[in-house]
Amino acid sequence: MGKKHYDWDQGRAEIEEHSLTKHSVLVEYLLAYFSQRMVNRRGAERFRITLVDGFCGGGTYRLRGTETEVVGSPLRMLRAVEEATLLVNSDRTKRVELDVQFLFVDKDRRAINHLTEELKQRGYGAKIDKTIHLVCSEFVDAADGAMALVRRHTPKASTAIFFLDQYGYTDVPSTVVRRIFSDLPNSEVVLTFHVASFATYTNDELADRIAETLQVDIRKALAGRTIDDLKQSDADWRRFIQGALYQALVTGCGARYFTPFFIRGSGSGQKFDGGFRFDDVARHQSDAALREQLGKLVLAQAEPKRLGDIYASTCNGSPATAYMYKVSLESLASEGAIVITSSEGKRRRLARYMADGDFVEANRQARFLFSS
Repeated sequence: MGKKHYDWDQGRAEIEEHSLTKHSVLVEYLLAYFSQRMVNRRGAERFRITLVDGFCGGGTYRLRGTETEVVGSPLRMLRAVEEATLLVNSDRTKRVELDVQFLFVDKDRRAINHLTEELKQRGYGAKIDKTIHLVCSEFVDAADGAMALVRRHTPKASTAIFFLDQYGYTDVPSTVVRRIFSDLPNSEVVLTFHVASFATYTNDELADRIAETLQVDIRKALAGRTIDDLKQSDADWRRFIQGALYQALVTGCGARYFTPFFIRGSGSGQKFDGGFRFDDVARHQSDAALREQLGKLVLAQAEPKRLGDIYASTCNGSPATAYMYKVSLESLASEGAIVITSSEGKRRRLARYMADGDFVEANRQARFLFSS
């Protein structure tokens, strides 16, 4: 079923390996996020942001089946910011400060108490109630306070990242996420679900209950079919159900831009063959697919389009970054399939010089074939 609450009665709770993988993805994203945000802020002295962990846990765990101690998301977020500070200042003559407020929320008082002690033991005690805030509450109840903290810290930009690794399927209604996007337009949300478990154990009654609580239209996404029908007649029903839940959530949350990713735990026995993977093979496959898809898209255009508009209209559902788009366009331009020009009419050929305002169009004098 859904993710079980951690047991803090005996000190450190147990954690499964796939949860550590989620934490690793979060850390890598934070490092990439800060590096990218600093690219065009060479003269900045400070960058403010609030990081919210809505289901933070107790800070340290025992890896399931072992006595190995591992750290949880709050400590990894703190370390990630420390690492990012070193990273973004490595080639700067003028140092930039990452001014970060941390908000760690969990409804389990034992988890909050455990996290408080772990923070003190690791030298963060003096920062509690100053830059590190601990709240014992359901995230839904703490959401207004979290958004108020974001507005106080960044009153103009309202910049934050919410990491919502919820315990089950219904802890974060889509209306809460929609409100975050509405009230804090420069914020991002990382929302996780144990979708393989959902697909395995769900039925029509559970799906309706989840849809009502999350306030999303799963039925519409299922196109009128029942889950029991899918399980009996669809060879890949797990993929279909996961896709329906994902589609309903995106619509319900009102996200303008979104990127799905799936993590498969080792030894889980759960079937899932889709999604994005973070490895060299996946990167090569993504590059090849992106190049072909962009080529077809540009060739089908009736008139030139701005590079930024192409990215904004197609990036959702893709693991590709903006720079990966530019590299693919560079490859297509080098082969003569497309033409890229700046607003001043200067021909663009290299990815590093491309800008969102550049125009992309097919080279009508060339003949280029893509597989169907």
